Amino acid sequence: MSPALPTCVIKLSEHYGTTFSATRPAKPRDKAMVEKAVSLVYRNVYAPLRRRVFGSIEEIAQAFLTQVNKLNLQPYKGSSFSRRSLFATYEQPLLRELPTTPLLLKKGVVLTVQRNYHIQLREEGRYYSVPWQYVGKKVKVWYDAKTVEVYCDHERIAVHPRSRIGQAYTTLFEHMPPNHQQAREMKGWTREELLIKAARLGPATAQVAEKILGNSIYMEQNYKSCFGMLMLEKRFGKDRLETACSLALTGMRINYTLIKNILHAGTDRQIPASHQSPLPTHANIRGPQQYQ
Repeated sequence: MSPALPTCVIKLSEHYGTTFSATRPAKPRDKAMVEKAVSLVYRNVYAPLRRRVFGSIEEIAQAFLTQVNKLNLQPYKGSSFSRRSLFATYEQPLLRELPTTPLLLKKGVVLTVQRNYHIQLREEGRYYSVPWQYVGKKVKVWYDAKTVEVYCDHERIAVHPRSRIGQAYTTLFEHMPPNHQQAREMKGWTREELLIKAARLGPATAQVAEKILGNSIYMEQNYKSCFGMLMLEKRFGKDRLETACSLALTGMRINYTLIKNILHAGTDRQIPASHQSPLPTHANIRGPQQYQ
């Protein structure tokens, strides 16, 4: 049995649509063929040029190309066929076009699907969803600069475009359990819509919404808490909610209950209005003309 090929070699063969075979182990039965090919190139390409003096890399490349063409056009001993004619007859018609995109080597890591049916790439802290039935299972994650693929028992169960936005979620609707799907279908209960609503109320409210949505591993509970916090604006007004959120951001733990308690207790109204009175004009104030 041939030894297993490295993952990078397998990815390279997949990219070019071909197959690589490892050399046979133990006795070097494939070595002679390789050494003969190397010797052939040395005798017919390197040797004729060994005493020539070149003035540039381009001149060397052209000389090597000339010698290689001579070798390929030279007939085999006792035959009218050359390497070039055999290639054109049997091999060239079978060649495929080269890929239009460069090879992107993927990184691989084994992760456990979290209870919120997501896996986390620790490089940027980004979360990607998988079908909820795989919660608690070990999965193999392959990723590069463009895509993230998740496999379980050699079967691909999820694929996402790679995102560079840290500490955020990429979630597909079909990966959610039924109760989370129902919650998401409700008006205003998607993460994006909640953040848009919060941003309209003020920057502090938007920051609090971000933190609430990342508080718990249970995303449905996060949606409920954030939605409830935004609904406080209808009872207490936009300005009071924004002030309460500013107060909450000075603490360590931020949640819906904290914002509600601040508003019910009127703590937001106890912040003194900061204002500065202009200095009165008098004879002791010097103008810019005093420093010329």
